[in-house]
Amino acid sequence: MSSETLFHDKTYELKALEVISPTGIGTDVFALMVELNLFEDIYAPTMSGELMLVDTNDLISELAMQGNETLRIIFSKAGEKPIVKSYRIYKIDGIDINYSNQAEMTYIMKFCSEEALISAGATVSKSYKGKSVKDIVNDILRSSLGVVRDNMLIDDTPGTYDLIVPYISPFEAINWVIGRSAPPAIFFENKRGYVLSSIQKLITSPSVANYSYAPQNAPLTGENGVLNIPSTEEVNINMFNMISFQFYSVFDTLDGLQNGLFASSLETLDILRQKEANYVYNYNEKFEKLKHVDAKGGSFDNNWKDRTKKTLSEKSLAVRRYYPTNLEHNTDAVITQFQPGIKPSLVENWMLQRISQIEQLNYFRVKFVAPGNIGINVGNVIDFAMPRIKSKTDNDSFKHPYYSGRYFITAIRHKFTLNAYEMVMEGVKDCTVHDHPPVVTK
Repeated sequence: MSSETLFHDKTYELKALEVISPTGIGTDVFALMVELNLFEDIYAPTMSGELMLVDTNDLISELAMQGNETLRIIFSKAGEKPIVKSYRIYKIDGIDINYSNQAEMTYIMKFCSEEALISAGATVSKSYKGKSVKDIVNDILRSSLGVVRDNMLIDDTPGTYDLIVPYISPFEAINWVIGRSAPPAIFFENKRGYVLSSIQKLITSPSVANYSYAPQNAPLTGENGVLNIPSTEEVNINMFNMISFQFYSVFDTLDGLQNGLFASSLETLDILRQKEANYVYNYNEKFEKLKHVDAKGGSFDNNWKDRTKKTLSEKSLAVRRYYPTNLEHNTDAVITQFQPGIKPSLVENWMLQRISQIEQLNYFRVKFVAPGNIGINVGNVIDFAMPRIKSKTDNDSFKHPYYSGRYFITAIRHKFTLNAYEMVMEGVKDCTVHDHPPVVTK
């Protein structure tokens, strides 16, 4: 494969794009396609998508469409295993009829994984005793949603819990349960299947692809076929070209402070034993104890103190939470006499840490546009050699000193047109590549 192909390959093969009616009749709609979009998001329990069609056959009437149809998609890239997906079409939107042009109709089919519709019409009201988060999620997926897929990645989570799911939808129940996991976990669907994993495990997983950036109007190869990338460093031959990138957010200390990224406090009440306790979360104290997307990354709080003589990580009153607890009930002889085998809720371990870690994934965000790559899913990590903007000397690296490195992919829009497959990705960092310069104290 040439360097030009390696960097810019937007080709793909759409082997099936078929609307299947409840009667089992399938209709190929590839000839009508304008654009197909598939959406993956770590904050969404299922995948979804949109298919824009230009229709001269009045497909909606011919198939008597009413929201019970299935969209079957099979696509691949050269040398890759095909992706085979089936979705429920739940809405026709944006209908525009042009009678002056052969009665042409343009509209958008919106679709999602079938489990989204099943969950919307179901509830879970069930008790779980001495079960892990993995056990509970697996049970909800199979017994309430009928998921029988083999390609699920449901990781083990430490601890067992006594929980009563309070009459909510299956996906609400899953999010409610994993919200109590320690270390914090997330649940989502990507094009490979359902995933339940700790944030720590996902952000420290190996990179699945390496990216660099070169302006599109600049040739990628110079004399003798050498890659024309402005660097004196060795170039990884497996590196792909990023078409463009744009910052969503570089930092927002006010938002981070108000939403519990840097500091927060928890006051618990043991109603049975009539005890109160206070817990404080300090981002900088936890930073070195946790793993991050860049192994030797730097903290977002460089310990600068404002006029109150406090760092961002010391402002624990910015976010306050109150919650009942049964901590140490399992070691209390009187309580265990009447309720043997009681499981602590461990709110002290998960609540404040989860708030901070989720906010860290929203603190530094970049939008990437790249040629389509079916090997990349949400929940993966990529490497990006982000270029510097300033003029460089011979001793300078072309890589940005703080913003290059590994990015955790939290959302992907797979965009297919008749001639090209591109991805619009959201990448986040929970740290900088290196520490910022030390703070000057007065």
